[in-house]
Amino acid sequence: MADHEKVQSFVKISLIFQICGFLILVIGLSTPYWRAIHFEYVAESRNEVGLLIQGFDEGLWRRCINSICADIDLAGRDWMQAVRFFACLGVLSSFIATVSLILFMLIEKLSANKYLYLTSAIASFIVTGCTFLSIMIYGAIIKEGLAWSFVMVTVSGVVHVISGLLLLIAFITGRKEV
Repeated sequence: MADHEKVQSFVKISLIFQICGFLILVIGLSTPYWRAIHFEYVAESRNEVGLLIQGFDEGLWRRCINSICADIDLAGRDWMQAVRFFACLGVLSSFIATVSLILFMLIEKLSANKYLYLTSAIASFIVTGCTFLSIMIYGAIIKEGLAWSFVMVTVSGVVHVISGLLLLIAFITGRKEV
């Protein structure tokens, strides 16, 4: 009985990590702050001295210059399509991992199926692989000005690794009791 409780606690902790990782990933991918470059320009003339703040923010979908945003034109940016593809695949895998764990926890018939949380563990590792591929491609092309959305996607990958490892531990512990 103690092993079953240990398995359940690993799965519950993993579910918390899955939900947090999913939310962090969605926020990181949907915001236009993968790259941020801001600088100040001081315009001096005889009549007045002014300070003009310039800003450039870019995400996977939108680019904002001085708070005026527009969709990103992908012409000549095939690498951006690859980043988007792996990012979207990561979100889909994260959704599958999270939903399968929620079903495992809520539906009593499914809680006897240990392969359901093994599926969630595999999906967690797929999320990690996809997010790390997307940040590696983006980081290889864009070398400066990486911002908080980029960091959030990276953190989401780490959170999903932890969740996947907890689920693998739960699976191995659960197999010993059979």
